[in-house]
Amino acid sequence: MAEEGKAIFEGTGTSFIYRYPPAEVRIKIRMPKFHSDGRLTAILRFETASGSRIPASGIVNLSAPRTRASLAKDLEDQCPTGVWPYILDDLYQRLETALLEGEPAELIRADAETLEVPYLVRPLLPWQMPTVFYGPGGVGKGWLALLIAKAVITGFPARGLPVTVERMGPVLYLDWESSLEDIHARWTRICQDDPSRGIIYRKCAGPLIKDLEYIQGLVLENDPILVIIDSAGLAAGGDLNKVESATEFFRAVRELKRTALIIAHTPKHSDSVFGSVYFTNLARSVWEVRAEPKEVEDELVMGLAHRKSNIGPFHKPFGILLKFRDRSLETRPANLQETETLANLEGTAKRILYYLRHEGKASVKDIARSLGVTNKTVMNHLYILKKLKAVAKLPDGQWGILIEEEVPF
Repeated sequence: MAEEGKAIFEGTGTSFIYRYPPAEVRIKIRMPKFHSDGRLTAILRFETASGSRIPASGIVNLSAPRTRASLAKDLEDQCPTGVWPYILDDLYQRLETALLEGEPAELIRADAETLEVPYLVRPLLPWQMPTVFYGPGGVGKGWLALLIAKAVITGFPARGLPVTVERMGPVLYLDWESSLEDIHARWTRICQDDPSRGIIYRKCAGPLIKDLEYIQGLVLENDPILVIIDSAGLAAGGDLNKVESATEFFRAVRELKRTALIIAHTPKHSDSVFGSVYFTNLARSVWEVRAEPKEVEDELVMGLAHRKSNIGPFHKPFGILLKFRDRSLETRPANLQETETLANLEGTAKRILYYLRHEGKASVKDIARSLGVTNKTVMNHLYILKKLKAVAKLPDGQWGILIEEEVPF
């Protein structure tokens, strides 16, 4: 006897999945289509809960009661459940409703408990929204994405990664740039302490929008909590300077209904995301990733700066050091102020404080020369810091620091 309300129906666009736990069966639905004569057809794949395929799969006219009844009889012969007629009728009704109505409207009320936007990984990845990490090639964006993936899978961030994992689950890595062998080797280094952990990987070629049906199926089947897209340029396809390339790409990302970490590149002689401004505008959060020129061959110092936020305040820049060992990867925090090229990620005020802590006291001219900014810029920030009682002008005309703790900017 069928148990109403026990079925689980998920999906969007061209891929859906129907699960009926009491009978331990599931149905994968691909390419549903309304025809001009009123028929609703779809490609159905029937499986047991363990993943074994039930042979009665193929293109089905779901809108025909006789077809559903005949198919239910065949399925009952191959995989007895006693409820196949109910399953197929329920599937047809749910699929038709999903295609005709789309997402349901919801009433939003003021609620003090929902003032804070949820995150998957705070402060980097807001929940079920697209985030872009961008920077030139070779700065470690791929390594960073895999470190975040491990944090999401295990719940424990790497040392030096100042984040909080608020939800845990599987991760899907969609790769347009590298290879299975490269990602496997990197993942093995990162997970040397816990080799049982795995990441779902797929090598991709065509634009995401054209491959969306299959990737939606992967998402429904594996239920990843995070999807990593490496990288935006190849996943979008076409002329990246055209608005349509960005809008189609983000429309496809939205169809996945998952938190998305999107890796992007920068054009030459620029510190912006490559392509149309909509690659920045349509992301809900954007982080710039830079790297210090290597002084030691097996080390990489990375800096991250929050460049765009649609969901709350900007977050402080931070640094992380990667040390590549023979078969592993070690990480630890990196002080951006101790680097030559990443210090300016933290802003002029913080750089002035760090300089004064290091020097004890200094003139406006010395500070400006050291930081590579104008005397006027230094004076403006010194007066702000003076109001915060963080610095003071000394009798000899130089400036000194008054406090050692962090100053909120």
